[in-house]
Amino acid sequence: CNADWPEFLTTSWSDNCSDGGELESDNGIEDGTSEDGCIQYRLYTFTISDSCGNTDTETTRIARENDMTDPEILSVEDFMLESCNADWPEFLTTSWSDNCSYGGDIDSNSGEDAGESEDGCTQYRLYTFTISDSCGNSAMAETLVGREIDMTNPEIIDLDDFTLDGCNLEWPEFLTTTYTDNCSDGGEINSDEGINDGTNDDGSIEYRLYTFTITDDCGNSDTEITRIGRILGSGGIEIGGTVELCRDYGEYDLFELLPDGYISGGTWSLDSSPDDIDIDISESGTIFIFADLLPGDYIFLYNSQSEDCPPLIEVTVILLAEEPPCARCIEGNKITTALTPNGDGQNDTFDAGITTPQRAGCPIVDVQVFNRWGAKIFEAQNYQNDWGGTIKSSAFGSAGTIPAGTYFYILRYSTEGILEETITGYFYVATE
Repeated sequence: CNADWPEFLTTSWSDNCSDGGELESDNGIEDGTSEDGCIQYRLYTFTISDSCGNTDTETTRIARENDMTDPEILSVEDFMLESCNADWPEFLTTSWSDNCSYGGDIDSNSGEDAGESEDGCTQYRLYTFTISDSCGNSAMAETLVGREIDMTNPEIIDLDDFTLDGCNLEWPEFLTTTYTDNCSDGGEINSDEGINDGTNDDGSIEYRLYTFTITDDCGNSDTEITRIGRILGSGGIEIGGTVELCRDYGEYDLFELLPDGYISGGTWSLDSSPDDIDIDISESGTIFIFADLLPGDYIFLYNSQSEDCPPLIEVTVILLAEEPPCARCIEGNKITTALTPNGDGQNDTFDAGITTPQRAGCPIVDVQVFNRWGAKIFEAQNYQNDWGGTIKSSAFGSAGTIPAGTYFYILRYSTEGILEETITGYFYVATE
């Protein structure tokens, strides 16, 4: 390529009347280029005349590659590898073009170490592309590749085990500490909500484990655990009542399960449940039981929050496994304590603790109601929760309705004529 033109060309000639000999051309004249300008042409002319004036002329065309332009490499921009601690690529690939050829694909070298960031968390490697065309024109391009390199675990600042200051306190929702990392700023971190870790030997201190976990951008992780204790009082946990309920029961008052002599003014919390289902508890200790709840034991804790630090009281609500309506028939906690037959749809009739219409296999109930002087004012067999305080005799009140006051009931539950249970109690009637 780009060779110098010859000064002249040499050939030989012959003649019928002489010996002939060697002959040199002229020094040539330009004869254009190819369409792409990469080949030039030159015409060289030979001329000879013999002694008698006879002449001959011949022309030779010579071509040469003419390319003084460097090829071009399509630049690959600097970039970071997507994943941490990734292997360096063996090479990079791009394309190149040339004015006098088709170009094509080109691979870089295998790269050379190009240093790292000040914190050592980013490494760099320089990849070089080099190409030369057929005429010796060359080009070079470089691409800087980076990768995150981090094999060091972050560090969680350990939170020492401790005991809550007070007794029968609520567990914290989570704990907070800080963490550091070699390739990030670190910061604050919250624990999980904790898991039960038993009690001490006498049951006066309960423990809970809180776990902190942190993972950096490169998958390195650290875990720390803090154990918290809370004082349950001198007696630890006192066991209260247990009740079995249908899963379509509705509202239920947890205070009904507390033993006599409990300290009022405390708070309730759910301690455990099937699949850790959460149940809202009102400030008055009421829960709502609906049909979609899982069957099983729901354990609640009552905290009196007294300065004397009495034990917590544990009560259990067992939701029966049968789909509603379930097999439980008698629900004494539903028996009427107040009768207000005013037509507002609430406490308008006396509830004998049964579900109506009567469920198959459940006992029937016979009802007797007495006034404060012991006179029987109402009686019904196979009662259906349908008495609204009316009586046939006007001797006990006007317009067929019993007067306001306290009344006594006797409920006898029987199945196929066999008495199973008798429940007695008082209820108040408000008719004004």
